[in-house]
Amino acid sequence: MLAFIGIFNSLQLIYEALSSIEDGPESVQVTAHSVSQLRSILQQLQRQQSLTDLDGKAQLKQCADDVEAIANKLVRLQISPFEKRSGKIWKCIKAALNEKDLDRMNRIIGSHSTALSLRLIVQQR
Repeated sequence: MLAFIGIFNSLQLIYEALSSIEDGPESVQVTAHSVSQLRSILQQLQRQQSLTDLDGKAQLKQCADDVEAIANKLVRLQISPFEKRSGKIWKCIKAALNEKDLDRMNRIIGSHSTALSLRLIVQQR
């Protein structure tokens, strides 16, 4: 399913950007962990081909749209290789995003994780 490929690419981009921040607040690592959880849930759903009904497809599309919007926001920061090596990543992200933005990202990703996890549990019964 093409939707999964797009989500996985966006999640990878978000995860790499956030997990490379060493000098940021705890909310950065919490959000990176949420991204990892969502990716794991989506991989399980993909293996089971569990999102084939209309509700599942709509849920996947909403997730894809939200994840893509977050990824695009991080991509616009255009962190250079020098900044990655010098540990200035958090300063760049902090200039563009504040703690509330990170918390919002975490809530969005977490809500998708919860909803898709529930779908997975119900379908496994």
